[in-house]
Amino acid sequence: MRAYSSNEELFQHIRDLAAQLQEQGQATAAQALKDGLSSINGLTDGWALLMESIVQAIQLSGNSLQKELLSQFNELLVAVRKVVFR
Repeated sequence: MRAYSSNEELFQHIRDLAAQLQEQGQATAAQALKDGLSSINGLTDGWALLMESIVQAIQLSGNSLQKELLSQFNELLVAVRKVVFR
């Protein structure tokens, strides 16, 4: 599992994934990630919304997600769940 050294590193990874999705024609999934990222407000509810947006992006992408991208999404979910459920 990937360990993020800061929240900013995590946020940059999310932005990078959104850009990859956009390049692959998955605009709706990319927008879900961007919306989730904009929900971060320093409180647990913002992180929970981000977690939901990651799940939504996975669902919107369907079976078209490459194995590597799916693995990255799962790493994100693990990291964000730790924040939400701490």
